[in-house]
Amino acid sequence: MLEIKKIYHYTLNINEVKPFETKVKFKHTIFTNFEDAKDTILNKLSLHFGEDKIISVKLRFALQHKMVATFIDDEFVSFCFFADRPFRFSLFKLKEKELYFYDCFTFEKFRGLSSIYAEVKYVIEKYRELGYNTAHVEIEEKNISSQKAFAKLGFKKSHIYCSISIFGIRIIFSKTIS
Repeated sequence: MLEIKKIYHYTLNINEVKPFETKVKFKHTIFTNFEDAKDTILNKLSLHFGEDKIISVKLRFALQHKMVATFIDDEFVSFCFFADRPFRFSLFKLKEKELYFYDCFTFEKFRGLSSIYAEVKYVIEKYRELGYNTAHVEIEEKNISSQKAFAKLGFKKSHIYCSISIFGIRIIFSKTIS
């Protein structure tokens, strides 16, 4: 079986986050471990994505990654996982004082309200105060809405990865964008 994916790597100097306004009042919470994630969050993830998502969430917390969740009037709106310590991802290595965002999702009922912008900006502002300087995200070529969302915050495309998988063997090509 042959699978070809193009993935864009975006980078942001977190001191250059573009300002934007939202029309909605969001509340953000950063979860650092599985036990702290509220049952309503885990239940909604399980109902929407299935039990495999809960296993994935447990693994991410075990790796010391974090999840930022967004709420409107106590209703779970969106989430995004992030790493804040050196970690080897499949396509690059996260360094000290860098952030990496991944698996961001907004529930359909709340799309168009800018919750992802707001929650990523919330995390960036918290970590800027801790001396962090760079944020990263990787987005598949087909995910235009996520590309637009992160570009709106000021993320710029820095690499293009082409992943080719054939019969379980994966080959990755990388191109740096200047």
